[in-house]
Parts: sequence; C-alpha cells; structure tokens
Amino acid sequence: MAYTPTTGKAGTGKPGTGKAGTGRKGSPRNWAKKTWARVIIGLLVVVYVVLFIVLNSTSVKIDFVFFSVRSRLWIGFVVCLVLGGGLGAAFAAYRQRSGRADKPSAG
Repeated sequence: MAYTPTTGKAGTGKPGTGKAGTGRKGSPRNWAKKTWARVIIGLLVVVYVVLFIVLNSTSVKIDFVFFSVRSRLWIGFVVCLVLGGGLGAAFAAYRQRSGRADKPSAG
C-alpha cells in the first residue's frame, strides 16, 4: 500500500478517498462549518465597525506639530491605526533585513 500524505496512513494513494461527511479534513461537513463560522465572524466585524463609526462621529480638532486639522474622531483613529501598522511593518522589515531578528538580545 502507498503512503498518503493527507492522512499519514497506508492506503490507496488516492487523495480524497475517505467517506464524505465523516469529519475528516476537507469533508463537506467541515467545509460548511468553516464557511458559516467565517460568515458569522465577518458579520460581527461589520457590526463592530459600524458601531465604532457611529459612536465616534463627533468632530474634533487634531493638533499636529506644524498644523491642526478638524475631522471626525473615527477618522483620526483609523489614521493612527494605519500609521502605526505601517511603522511597525517597516521596523520589522528593517530588523529582518539587518539580521537583528535572528540574534538573541544581550540581556
């Protein structure tokens, strides 16, 4: 019998020869559960984002070093989130490129 990489057991060597709906990886039952879970999580995220925008829709003055802007509060939050993510990704790329990510810290 041939080794099947999907199950790690000896078998026919043909992928997907298990019975459908038996709870194995890739079965229609698992696929449907994963799909519904993703849909529910997606809907919860959409509801959260809408509530976030509605609850933070007041107009505020944002002071920068050289200028100030009047904008909605949620827009300021999103701008900070994007800038923070971008700076974090840039710093991680810099550390990886310079080889510092692999070296243990001297502490």
